[in-house]
Amino acid sequence: MASMMIDTSVEGGKTLSGTLMSVGGAATLAGVAVQAFNHTLKAIPWMAVITGAFALINGLSTLWVSAEERIEELENKAEELSNIAKKEKANEKTLNTSIEKVKELNEKRYESKEAAEQYQTAIDDLAEKFPELIAGFDEAGNVMVTIQDAESLLAAAREKSAKATYDAAEAELKSAQEKTKNAKNKLTTA
Repeated sequence: MASMMIDTSVEGGKTLSGTLMSVGGAATLAGVAVQAFNHTLKAIPWMAVITGAFALINGLSTLWVSAEERIEELENKAEELSNIAKKEKANEKTLNTSIEKVKELNEKRYESKEAAEQYQTAIDDLAEKFPELIAGFDEAGNVMVTIQDAESLLAAAREKSAKATYDAAEAELKSAQEKTKNAKNKLTTA
């Protein structure tokens, strides 16, 4: 490798001296600087493209992750609402069965002492499961329930059950729509 001495005058007449090793045919410091600058300029567009590609990939993966999280959130909400709907339906069914039993035994309660006891047991069971139906107590201390109040509560339970079922179905529909949207986005960005 050859070396050369470069003298450069600066303002005020002072001289800077330095030794430069010749690199790749560059004979002067200015030539080396120009070559380095040219190589840098050639690399900048590629660095920008690569950086942009990484940013795009990162952005898309973030969108996919947040979409997946949204789907999971919607599925959890749908499952929660489905469980509520099942509980409301079970509550409605229990109340309906209890009311029907009380009605059936009410007609027979005067036929025998055993029938009266079965009727009171059915009333006690109804009152135990649904204490809000207790209308009072008779002189023997037995719970009293009015069928009219029980049927009003049943109507409200049916309405609550229907709403819970509707809410669960709506949540499942939203989850399915979000899954479809996410799948379409993945296909269009892939």
